[in-house]
Amino acid sequence: MNDPQVAANVLYDGNPHGHTADAQITPVSAARGEFMHLLTQAVAQADRTGERLALHYLRLGRCDIRDSQTRAVADLGSRLQPLVRRSDGFADLGDRTFAFLQRALGDLDGVTTLARKILDAAAGAIDSSGLPDSLAPNVGIALHRKGVSIEEFMTDAERALRAAEAVGAHTFRYEEQTADSTLRSGLLLQHDLQSALSRNEFYLEFQPQVDSSSGQVRCIEALIRWQHPKHGVVQPSEFIPTAESTGLITDIGAWTAAEACRRCQEWNQGPQPGIPVAINVSAKELDDPDLPLRLLKACRGAGLAPGMLELELTERALISSGPVSAKVIEDIRSAGIALSVDDFGTGYCSLQYLKDFPAQKIKIPMEFVTNVATNPVDRAIVEASVRLAHGLGMKAVAEGVETPDQADSLRDLGCDALQGFLFGRPARQVSAQATDAKPDSTRRFSARIGRINDPEGLEDFTEDGYGFRKDLSDAGRIVFTRA
Repeated sequence: MNDPQVAANVLYDGNPHGHTADAQITPVSAARGEFMHLLTQAVAQADRTGERLALHYLRLGRCDIRDSQTRAVADLGSRLQPLVRRSDGFADLGDRTFAFLQRALGDLDGVTTLARKILDAAAGAIDSSGLPDSLAPNVGIALHRKGVSIEEFMTDAERALRAAEAVGAHTFRYEEQTADSTLRSGLLLQHDLQSALSRNEFYLEFQPQVDSSSGQVRCIEALIRWQHPKHGVVQPSEFIPTAESTGLITDIGAWTAAEACRRCQEWNQGPQPGIPVAINVSAKELDDPDLPLRLLKACRGAGLAPGMLELELTERALISSGPVSAKVIEDIRSAGIALSVDDFGTGYCSLQYLKDFPAQKIKIPMEFVTNVATNPVDRAIVEASVRLAHGLGMKAVAEGVETPDQADSLRDLGCDALQGFLFGRPARQVSAQATDAKPDSTRRFSARIGRINDPEGLEDFTEDGYGFRKDLSDAGRIVFTRA
């Protein structure tokens, strides 16, 4: 049973009751042939029962290591073995390659989670052992297809591993042909997301929050977009859930914060400084204790005061976040970064939670704004929300404002700021300059803009010394300005 070329450590326990042949394989030190036997049994059972399997291959990077470091590399298997369940399999295949057999799959998230744990554990072991960074690992994943041979299954995993290595260190790749039709689109999205940052495919669009009385811009929200090379612009709702489930949200969030801070610093060099930028943060990010440091790093990198950055957190994010989030939120506020509750009233959030959450704003969603001028129920909800915000010392911002009648009603109800197409569509280039129109001319100003829904059809105009113009040198640029 000893293979002179490959030493393998196998963990397998099949049936917890020990009534099948599979259960005869117990944790032992075995050769590659033993792991092949394990894999054969698992595949045969999957073909009979429809059980879903995944085979992960981990390989360390290629580099020369000193004799004194050989033992540390050999011991890596002991750091990786605990990552698999007792019903799964693990093997050291030699040549700095390890195999993980994952059984009883529910969905793709579980496979992705294990892949990232494998990468993180290997990277952590390399770092703590003082091994070269060039040993940084990659993972390739194959999903079992009914009727394929063991050799094909392993070849699929090796092919995926080589694809990951071609991308760069510390990445994982699926063998796409092994995925059924229900998973393939998700796999492609994951693969593309992993490369999107390095290929500079993300960009930000900006939309102003305008003072309801003066028309001055009080804040500018940064909205992430993904310019996919094949599918065009992908909205956050389509890729953020995948980014969260795969752990990519950390890197994407860090890029968003850094880019938003950089742009904020740029526009605050103009004639109207002091306009902050707001970014959205997910529940997954709130559970990361390193989030406050990443945000401060983004501010420092741009030369921006932390008070010029604002985080928008939905009620759903606040509800679904874990116990770590309370400390994270406290650290963020201690750093001077502002917080606001987005989509207020849509997430079943208790008033007790609102009492404990140190926010400076609540944002009233479009659901309540659309018919605020005509529906007494919506009007009552908005009025109550504004009074609650003011009673707690917060500002109230209305989102999705598209018509002058909506703006008039929201202003009458005491909303502090307004955001929506009426004042500017999300655009890649938005000036922080705004009209500081007097209250008595704001409605005429809003009405004039409100008749224009398409920026391409926008004409410059001046009224009461205040204006609105389109910069033809940069498509999509919308500028509020003094005439």
